[in-house]
Amino acid sequence: MQKTFAFLLFLAAGPSAFATVQSQINALPPAGGEVKLGCGTFNEPAIELRDDVALIGSGACTVVPRITVANNTIRHYRIRIENLLVDGAIDGSQYIGVDLRNVSLARVRNVQVTNVQTGVLLYQTAYYNVLEDLFVEASVDCFEIVDGANENIVRGGKCQSASATKVGTGLWVRSADDVKVFGTSFENLDTGIKLDTGAEGTSVFAPRLENMNKGIVLKSGSTKSGLFQLYNSGVTTVVVPDAGVNVNVHYKLVGF
Repeated sequence: MQKTFAFLLFLAAGPSAFATVQSQINALPPAGGEVKLGCGTFNEPAIELRDDVALIGSGACTVVPRITVANNTIRHYRIRIENLLVDGAIDGSQYIGVDLRNVSLARVRNVQVTNVQTGVLLYQTAYYNVLEDLFVEASVDCFEIVDGANENIVRGGKCQSASATKVGTGLWVRSADDVKVFGTSFENLDTGIKLDTGAEGTSVFAPRLENMNKGIVLKSGSTKSGLFQLYNSGVTTVVVPDAGVNVNVHYKLVGF
């Protein structure tokens, strides 16, 4: 059965029937739809999305607060976020920029995230999501894929510390299977990529690691992962395995 979507337009500089982005989302029918935003800064609390809702901006001139999902203790599906800038300072929390816990089949594309501790969180039953061409500045980690968030993809984009010093982690994978990363850049961090306990089947293709203390940290309990065609510049130690980790047995490293 084909779904019928509502299409709404919110222009920050012009009149609108809706006072906030959230009120537009709430006005969508149960089948979902798209909310399209013009340029402007939308000063409101964190935005809550739900199943089959797309939030689409007009580029970096569309500045919104943190994005999460309504009732994130249950599963949600098919959320889309595109072409906007998430500023964690707007609602004052500066915690997680895009919080997709228990969300599956989401796509986040051409989004900038700034003034946050964590850029994007995929947590628990968050499966088959695609993060594409994101630019993230975070103080703790840019991409956190943990505790059951299996079979997710990070493609392109860039992660860097929000500080002038080398702090934070680019990609943190823990207790998650089959995460795939393609051509993502990590810069000015303490750690580029950390594969923690329970990270299994991770594949990282052509990452770019620059100006950091540790390139790739391999923690005890992570296994069956591959790292291919790494570019590094200004990395103090490229691969940092835990004591007892046999890199040649538990991982496949190609092009280092």
